Amino acid sequence: MRIQKVNTILNNTKEWIKYPYRFSFEKIALDLYDLHRLHNKNYRKYSIGKLDDWRKIPLAPASQFSKRKMQLSETLGVLPVNSMEFISKGEKPKHHLLRDTEFLRASIYNNFSYNILNIDGIPSNRMVFIDNKKSNSILSYMYEYLSTLYDFRGVYEYLNPLDPVAVKEFMESTSDQQLEPLIIIGTPNLFYDLKLTVDTLDVNSIVNTSAGVPTIIQFGDYIELSKMDLTLYELNDWLTKFFHTSLNDIIQVYYSTELSSQLFRWGENLSYMIPHTVSVRVLNPDTGEEMGPGVEGNLAFIDTANVWSCPFIISDDLGVMYNNNNAVQIIRKSNEILRTGVNPRPN
Repeated sequence: MRIQKVNTILNNTKEWIKYPYRFSFEKIALDLYDLHRLHNKNYRKYSIGKLDDWRKIPLAPASQFSKRKMQLSETLGVLPVNSMEFISKGEKPKHHLLRDTEFLRASIYNNFSYNILNIDGIPSNRMVFIDNKKSNSILSYMYEYLSTLYDFRGVYEYLNPLDPVAVKEFMESTSDQQLEPLIIIGTPNLFYDLKLTVDTLDVNSIVNTSAGVPTIIQFGDYIELSKMDLTLYELNDWLTKFFHTSLNDIIQVYYSTELSSQLFRWGENLSYMIPHTVSVRVLNPDTGEEMGPGVEGNLAFIDTANVWSCPFIISDDLGVMYNNNNAVQIIRKSNEILRTGVNPRPN
């Protein structure tokens, strides 16, 4: 593919992420498919040639992202603005690298600005990250980037939930003199650690400041262990009392190392809202056929913000679509991903 065509596809995709009315999802998805089938050697084997229907784009199994680098060739002649890479880590080192790109940044900015924080572009919040400051991960990067965008102080404020001294100092720093909205971000399990620490301290709940009720943003699932004595609902009920907020001010974010877009849900709502940057479909695990609303199957993603890695993913998450495909409920993990292949078939 000529470099001029490559640049046109990349520029159109950036414009689509920022201003969705300028292009159609179908055009962006098919252009990205052409780009990856020609210039992503580890996706090329899934290619089925030129397509005119975005629903027929082949999907790379999520398991492949941990086995090899699913990304555009660096010999393409176009490199990301920022070449920082986030390495997936687990029980075994993974090969998948998710690059920090302007597409990822635009997705974070748009999705949080319009779907969660309702920000007018002027940083005015105090953001506190419940974390132990892990480096080189997509989650820590999102924390820091969000702080750059929305914290008027321009600092990355971390709170180690297992440090009693730090937790007590944080409690004392929140008073009725605080004039900026407070946003607390972390994983559900780290919020659970915060509760355990608070239970050991002689502290009261957070002060409901003149800036209004705090917003709580949770990234990822609540992984219940045998030692835990709370369900996610009970944990969030404690958070509402401790932070003097409501369930509607607790937002859960679905994110994955394989994706650059984010899905959101509020309070007791079981379904995630799907932003314009990503398509989510439910496929029959045996046939690859697209399922209708209310039927469980494998979640398939086309993530237009995941340009440098691979936008076309069949995950090991099982889910159900609702509300005319505008919302998805994620049910559970599956050990099987489309036994018959990765070429989805419309119903």
